Amino acid sequence: MVVSVQKTLLIRCEICGRIETYNINLFNISKGEKIEYKSSFNSTGVFIKTLDYKTYFIESHCPICGSTHIYRYSLKNMLKDDNWSNIHEYKNCFIENKGYDEETVLKDEDEFNNYLKKFKILLSSLERLEKLNEEGKIICGCGNDKMRVELFSDRIELICENCKSVQIIYTETEEDLAVLLKKEEIHLKAHNISYIDSIAERIKDVKRSNGKEQ
Repeated sequence: MVVSVQKTLLIRCEICGRIETYNINLFNISKGEKIEYKSSFNSTGVFIKTLDYKTYFIESHCPICGSTHIYRYSLKNMLKDDNWSNIHEYKNCFIENKGYDEETVLKDEDEFNNYLKKFKILLSSLERLEKLNEEGKIICGCGNDKMRVELFSDRIELICENCKSVQIIYTETEEDLAVLLKKEEIHLKAHNISYIDSIAERIKDVKRSNGKEQ
């Protein structure tokens, strides 16, 4: 079994026939945001949206009936399908895997289940950060509280919009999630890079037990 977290969207223009390609990273689709992809003359528009990262909706204009069709795909299907052909019968929109040199490949069911587990950890981490942000408990040492969020397969990065400091939050294990859930607030170090992960916390615990950390 081959699983890809990178997809390539191909849209054929209804006017000139030219194909536009867009590389899609499932981690970079913001929850609740509808992202639009267009063909050469903007004749064909495709929208991709997810509300919970478990289900994805793809809207595509149909040149036959003139209306918009909505297609629903589960996360599991999007990851497990090694090659998708057309979105609908007219064959003017395709989704398929990105090149193997740029994709994450998982080759057996155990690894796939492990991947889904890590994805759930990422979602739980995002929910915790959203709550802290709503409570005004994420702030940078420079005084700014406006952060840009970037998602990766193993971590979340909070980037200060003012001084560009970075808070890296690892989301690889249940222990990483437990550490984040214990945080009542997050302070970025101005003009610096800081980390939140279970390994760093274990080192701190050892230092505390040895009386080396005040």
